[in-house]
Amino acid sequence: MQNVYEVKKIIMIKKSLLIFALLYFFGIAAIWLDGATTGYEKSEYAVVLGNQVYPSGEPSERLEARLERAAELFRNGTAQKIIVSGGLGKEGHDEAAVMKQYLETQGIPAVAVIADSYGNNTRLTALNAHRWVQLDKPVIVVSQLYHLSRSEMAFRKEGFVNVGAAYPHYFEWRDVYASLRELPAWVSYWLSESVPECKDFLKEMGWKIDGVEYQSCDAEIALQSRTMVAKYHVAGKYAAAVEQLFHDRTGMPMMKFACCGWEVSGQLYLGVPIPDTPYAVYMVSGEETGIDDRAHWDQISHFKIYIRHLYWSDV
Repeated sequence: MQNVYEVKKIIMIKKSLLIFALLYFFGIAAIWLDGATTGYEKSEYAVVLGNQVYPSGEPSERLEARLERAAELFRNGTAQKIIVSGGLGKEGHDEAAVMKQYLETQGIPAVAVIADSYGNNTRLTALNAHRWVQLDKPVIVVSQLYHLSRSEMAFRKEGFVNVGAAYPHYFEWRDVYASLRELPAWVSYWLSESVPECKDFLKEMGWKIDGVEYQSCDAEIALQSRTMVAKYHVAGKYAAAVEQLFHDRTGMPMMKFACCGWEVSGQLYLGVPIPDTPYAVYMVSGEETGIDDRAHWDQISHFKIYIRHLYWSDV
């Protein structure tokens, strides 16, 4: 009886391992298929993700293939500029600097190549791309085929809405091993928190304020912080009422006149927190003015309101 139980146990283990292996295989196949079928459209920027640089300072064959693919996109007019992104490799070389130098030796103008030396991993490359690429503009990521699906996901999680993908026609046997590692990395990125959508935050909160007009929402990227900023205009004749509303709801100090305009003193960067929300508010006159009397705000064309969402900080 004991032997029958042991045999069934072994069969169950083998079946479980087989099912796991099949699921793992199909997961890897899906990642490759996603990268191969994404495609791309004409974009201002192509972003090349870094890889190994040899101790001699020469890019590895794999990295060289990525750079050649990006150069091809530039030469045929698909990409107007190339961002090369990488960190300091274990060989002691700045990957981005090596990549930029290589492209310049291949005839790509120096002004068309931007080096991002802080792209130590895929997520940081996507984060740093905010400095140059607008969220609503198309962008092309360039990497090995197995790496493209995760790269696209990283860019989308950072708020980019139109992410294309291009890969070099280059293969080496280490790609098989890299693919085995890629699946858990892909799952980790999939489970990670997404960047919030940049949008009309007042509307999202249900704050309909007469006279306030939504203008735009933009990302502000710094080395130690990431912020979404929704921007609004309010005509001067409505500014006092709007200021009072924010004061009552958030405790925002009343604006003061300083030099050439009105502003909430000392709150330029962070803004005043809005209770029970992830947002903060800041208000300022929309132009330089010599009008220092609140009674004459109707003579100021407009004031600006900023609703800020600090969604990541390393401070």
